[in-house]
Amino acid sequence: LAAIAVPQYFRVVEKGRVAEAVSYIQSLKGAEERALLKGSAYVVAGGLDITPPPMKAFTAQAITPNPGPPPSWAVILTRNVAVPTYGAYIVTYNSATGNFTCDNDTCQSDLMP
Repeated sequence: LAAIAVPQYFRVVEKGRVAEAVSYIQSLKGAEERALLKGSAYVVAGGLDITPPPMKAFTAQAITPNPGPPPSWAVILTRNVAVPTYGAYIVTYNSATGNFTCDNDTCQSDLMP
């Protein structure tokens, strides 16, 4: 029973941590869209009209705008600690595709929205 329950427990806990990353990126998405409407380009974090919310489980790297065409932006979030099953994984969001990706297959299939 423990062989089944413990991995499922870690998966559920880690999905909660990923929800923090998704919420962070959702706040960036709105701010980036407003920046695009105002200035015809996506911007780095310092050019946003919000201060991105703090995260406990992840560290965000710089927002990378791409002038295109079409314009897009990306951000990389690194998990602060290695966790059972997934290790110290990296989540990437790219606005061109609208996809969240993870740098390992287990994380991709188990945790990404």
